Amino acid sequence: MTDRIALLAEEATNERERLSEAFESLEQELGELTDWRRMVRRDPVVPLALALGTGLLVGIASRPAPRSRSRQTSLSSDARGSNSSREPARHSVVSDLASDTWREIKTMAIPLIAGRLIGMLSRAQRR
Repeated sequence: MTDRIALLAEEATNERERLSEAFESLEQELGELTDWRRMVRRDPVVPLALALGTGLLVGIASRPAPRSRSRQTSLSSDARGSNSSREPARHSVVSDLASDTWREIKTMAIPLIAGRLIGMLSRAQRR
């Protein structure tokens, strides 16, 4: 009976050690798979593209609806009185700067993203 208990205790100890090693291995592998810093170092274009896309979506979603030219003119003249000239409402400096910046980003980002996608597709076809 005591031999049987000793054998079971030894088996339990061996099983505990085996499970502990397996758990440590899985924990290390999970840490490597979820380490975003490592992913960015390995391939920085994908996270940058995701950030750019997210910024684009947030920017588009938060932009006010565009007004028609005639609506801007009538609002501008109503605010100054009926005798004033019919000129469109002025845009803010920030709005102009944002438009110019976005235009520059588009002219630089689109060729970069297209080149990256073409490279990814050609690598995928070779596999």
